[in-house]
Amino acid sequence: PGAAHYVIHSFDDPVHAPLGLEAALAYADIAPDAAHAQHMTTHIFLALGMWDDLVEANERADAVVDRGRAERGLPPTDCGHYNEWLAYGYEQQGRTAAARALVTGCMRAAGEQPRRAVSATGMRALYLASTNDVDGAVARRQLALDPLSGADRSTVLLVQHWASGFAAAGRGDADRARRHLAAFEEHLATDPDVRAYWAGYVPVWRGTLRSVVAAAEGDLDAAITHAHEAAEHEAALPVDFGPPIAFKPPRELEAELLLSAGRVEEAIVAFRTALDRTPRRTLTLEGLAAATDAAGSDALARWAREQLAEIRRGGR
Repeated sequence: PGAAHYVIHSFDDPVHAPLGLEAALAYADIAPDAAHAQHMTTHIFLALGMWDDLVEANERADAVVDRGRAERGLPPTDCGHYNEWLAYGYEQQGRTAAARALVTGCMRAAGEQPRRAVSATGMRALYLASTNDVDGAVARRQLALDPLSGADRSTVLLVQHWASGFAAAGRGDADRARRHLAAFEEHLATDPDVRAYWAGYVPVWRGTLRSVVAAAEGDLDAAITHAHEAAEHEAALPVDFGPPIAFKPPRELEAELLLSAGRVEEAIVAFRTALDRTPRRTLTLEGLAAATDAAGSDALARWAREQLAEIRRGGR
């Protein structure tokens, strides 16, 4: 098991993931009663966009955890590392209701157990950025900050403002989006610890939030500029070995905005670049299909739609 584990961690990025696939396919059988072994396989599956395998493996990991909790007289949990990845897999498959159930379940648990708040807030942000369900219950609900302190409070506050601002902008509520952006900026200015802890991703979150706010205000040129700057910053960071830490991949956002501006060829380049970092991400494929349709690139549009059709078959 140790060999398989370290092989997977050595290759869990989109470029090298094929080298870890054999270990990932074997590891679940090597350690069937270890929840983390079941989950670890999905470091490779996510890097390759193998959403069916990712979902099945994290469901198994979750089942192992819940059996252990049942033995201790505890209820099942919707929070935690495996559920974060599972919800993201559901989102990619188009199983929005299943993802929403996990996210709302974790948010409910965080109301009773504040230590769950970081997990719940991250799941909420990923859900909003992966489904564009910006007007539903997940978008409207926020976590109470009173029970939190220290680094947890700082992270929850920062991510919550990002997610709520992203959702408000998506609804076209520019005033509310601006308020969340201002609160996000104020928190960064007054909390050096959160700036230091999330130093790599603060410019990405700031850039994407500024971008969607500018778009909601009708300033498409500024929105594209902010998204591009965020994408360039992210491109200099190591690739995430999990769901996007940026929540909304900034290159995907830039591509969507370019397409809205009628800059179709630039949008196609940006969508294809985004897929290098997040292979087979559904929203990126949908955007690429739309952009290549507009450009009359039949072969590339057909490829994107075939990928989407395969993903959605798995999600049923």
